[in-house]
Amino acid sequence: MAARRSTDLAPELLGLATAEAVHRARGAGDRLDARAEAALREARAGLTRTPSLRGFLPHARMEG
Repeated sequence: MAARRSTDLAPELLGLATAEAVHRARGAGDRLDARAEAALREARAGLTRTPSLRGFLPHARMEG
């Protein structure tokens, strides 16, 4: 499964890294970061608050 996902995700991640490098080389990195932060704030503002389930769910541990 990991091999299949790597063929799916690796090109996308490489493209994102390349686009970010180009923006930084052109001096637009700060604007790109500001747009990303604004998009994150907007997305978080659109989420509804839900009560915390802490204490109600068993603690899951990753093993292996």
